[in-house]
Amino acid sequence: MSSVQCMKGRSKVAKKSLNRMKTAMTSMSLRTACSTLLLTKAMAQRRLDSTIIRAFFGELALMYNTPRAATIRATTPGVCWVLPGAVFRHIVLQSAFKKRRMYEELLNRVPILESLSAYERMSIADALRPATYADGSLILKQGDPGDEMYFVEEGEVVITMKKVGEESETELTRIKKGGYFGELALLTKHPRAASARAVGSTKLAVLDVGSFERLLGSCLEILQRNIDDYENQLKRVFGSLDNVPELRH
Repeated sequence: MSSVQCMKGRSKVAKKSLNRMKTAMTSMSLRTACSTLLLTKAMAQRRLDSTIIRAFFGELALMYNTPRAATIRATTPGVCWVLPGAVFRHIVLQSAFKKRRMYEELLNRVPILESLSAYERMSIADALRPATYADGSLILKQGDPGDEMYFVEEGEVVITMKKVGEESETELTRIKKGGYFGELALLTKHPRAASARAVGSTKLAVLDVGSFERLLGSCLEILQRNIDDYENQLKRVFGSLDNVPELRH
C-alpha cells in the first residue's frame, strides 16, 4: 500500500474513472456525491453519505470490474492509503477460494447432498455464511419463524422440544460435525418445531431460505422423507405424536 495526501475539496475517486485501486482512509472526512438525472434531464449533485475516519471505499468497482459509480471528495485534509486493484483482487479471490474449499469439504460429508453435482455443491458453498455460538447459546427457538438452515462445521448442537401446553423441554437428539438442522420449517413453512442450542463452542454454516429453495430443489424429496424419521423419533421419545408440534404441511 502507498499513502496519498488529500486536500479539502479535491476529488479522490471520480465517477466513471478506471477501477484501479481501493482506498482505505485515515484521519479525514469524505463525502460521496453521485450525479442524478432529474426529470428535466438536468444533472444535480446529491450527497449520498458522509464517512468519518477509518473507513474504506472504491471496492465495488474492483469487485465487479465496472467504472466508478460515484465521486469521492475530501471535506477535510487527510491521508488515504491506496491498495492496487491487482492486490485487492488477489486477496479477495484467495479468501473466497479458501471459503469455498472449506465449505465444499463440509458439504461432501452431508449424505442428503450426495446426489448433487460438484457444481451444485460449489454453488451451495458460495451461499453459506459462518456463524459461531458459545456453549449454551440459543440458535433457534421453538415457535419462531424459520428462514435459515444450518450445517454443523465444528462442535455439537442439542435439539429440544416442548409438548403443546407444557413448559419443560425434552432432549430429542444431538447433531455433530457434518450434520444439519433447521430445514423442516423451510420445507413446511411452519414455525420452528423444536429449539436448538450449542453444546460447547460451535461453528455453523448457515443457508438462507432463498438459497435453500434455489439450490436444494433436487434434494427436496429426500428432505421430505426425513419427516417420517422425525416422527418416528418423536414416537420413541414421547410415546406418541399427541400434543407435539405439527411436522407436515
